[in-house]
Amino acid sequence: MANGTHGLVLSFPGQGLKTSLITTVFISKSIYSDHPMASTSFRTISDGFDECGFAQAKSLDIYLSIFKSVGSQSLASLIKELGDSGIPVHAVIYDEFMAWQLGLRAAVFLTQSCAVNSIHYHVSRGLLKVPVEGSSLPSLIYHHGSWFDTIINRFSNIDKKVARITMWVVDWMSKIWKLGTIGPTIPSMYLDKRLKHNKDYGLQLFHPNTSACIRWINTKPNGTNAYFLWVVREPEEPKLPDNFRHMTREKGLIVRWCPQLEVLKHGSVGCFVSHCGYNSVLKALGLGVPMMHVEDVWGIGVRALVDEKGIARREVIKQCINEVIMGGERGNEIKKNSVKWKNLAIKTVDYGGSSDKYIDEFVAKITS
Repeated sequence: MANGTHGLVLSFPGQGLKTSLITTVFISKSIYSDHPMASTSFRTISDGFDECGFAQAKSLDIYLSIFKSVGSQSLASLIKELGDSGIPVHAVIYDEFMAWQLGLRAAVFLTQSCAVNSIHYHVSRGLLKVPVEGSSLPSLIYHHGSWFDTIINRFSNIDKKVARITMWVVDWMSKIWKLGTIGPTIPSMYLDKRLKHNKDYGLQLFHPNTSACIRWINTKPNGTNAYFLWVVREPEEPKLPDNFRHMTREKGLIVRWCPQLEVLKHGSVGCFVSHCGYNSVLKALGLGVPMMHVEDVWGIGVRALVDEKGIARREVIKQCINEVIMGGERGNEIKKNSVKWKNLAIKTVDYGGSSDKYIDEFVAKITS
């Protein structure tokens, strides 16, 4: 609430949410928090599966269809309830996957990169025909699945002028479409340190084994040896080979969840081997950690090439890790570039940076 303006934030119900004022009934029962945010008011809507969430649905198609139907009705009821209680809603900030949100004054929060959004938009408008083969494109473009329509329909509420959006024309785009680039969306104490109490995201769907992870990583030397910290969620643990934990106890640690930011900022981490979800990439960029399994566009890592079966073999992974952490001309350049991008990330979110400016402009717009 600012200057009498009341805004709702509507996030998709899944791990990765940063701040959620509205989430589903089931997810609200699953949220874990080390630091309850007393000043934040949480509300819930129904996705049609209040008891068990997604697991209650028979398929992803069924879940998404019912969530759209039930969720939009539930959101309408919540907005009416808030209005009747004297706190009317003036604006909705909604997750990009929820293009079905109601026709109030609204802003879409696109959580993927400009390049990926551009590709998906071109597909949604028929400007890029699918399927398209090519490992450098987002996987949904060449592996159709239940998420495809949801991804593509994100742009049903967005003006067609966004068609030309790319990482290189954001400034040009903002002149013809109300667009602002923000982030990295990482707690302040890992970047500009302007907000002293902003040390984590506040909300988790999984309980991180923080003490075990930090105790273990504190015993390792700074960034010159290769160990693994592997997150294996409880339902996946039976898939581990017999006696695997014992056999690998000198090489690494297996946990059900870990505090990724705390781990990545640790001096012992010389290389981050990742599937490169966008959250993980932003964290590594913001903390200056070299990566493996990324395209070497920014010069911050190396990509492990897969074989004809789509598998990155151990020798390939070993070679990539050694290239990053063992020095050499390319390894040193990767580390240098990682520090450069870390400093750029800090500059962006710090006072007067582009992210700081866009957020101030956005708040001024919705409160005017």
